[in-house]
Amino acid sequence: MGSMTVDEFLALPESDSRVLELRNGELVELSSPKKRHSQAVVHLNRMLFPFADNSGWLQQEF
Repeated sequence: MGSMTVDEFLALPESDSRVLELRNGELVELSSPKKRHSQAVVHLNRMLFPFADNSGWLQQEF
């Protein structure tokens, strides 16, 4: 199979169990964050919360 196009990637069905990414035409499955990583995210959110805007909103990228 050759390189995957963006249109082919966007046509893939959504999945709750897998996170996929298209890198240079190759389909890549991302690994799930480990427990230590998740704990670090929670800790950082607690540290950054005082600096959030008036709504208390912190934007988090997944």
